[in-house]
Amino acid sequence: MNDGYVNKQVCLCVFIKRPLNNFVIITVYVDDLKLVGTSKDITNVATYLKNEFEMKDLRKIRFCLGIQVENLSSDLFVHQLNYTEKVLDRFHMDRSNLLTIRPRKEDEDALGPEVHYLCAISALMYLSTTHDLILHL
Repeated sequence: MNDGYVNKQVCLCVFIKRPLNNFVIITVYVDDLKLVGTSKDITNVATYLKNEFEMKDLRKIRFCLGIQVENLSSDLFVHQLNYTEKVLDRFHMDRSNLLTIRPRKEDEDALGPEVHYLCAISALMYLSTTHDLILHL
């Protein structure tokens, strides 16, 4: 890619340009591009790319590889609320009662008969390793 973008061997799908005190990052995933930077710089790179390639602008990102992105006034909020809700629903935790402790009945499984313990632990461990982010632009 031309126009001053730098691409490192470590991650061949990321192109970075640092004009003056700003920055623009282009990420490539198959035939999908994501642009990150200031509005002016994104407009400039979008114009440049449209002149080089046939493409359409799908506007601000909302989802990327299962991660949700919300555009706040001057920040990006990156989170996994949908994944969290799916995990809770999958293991019937969406119907759980918070802080309700009672003795288990004699014929009752600890997590209920429909919950596969190892699957629940795996999904919760994955969720615990991810964090919500706010990126200040």
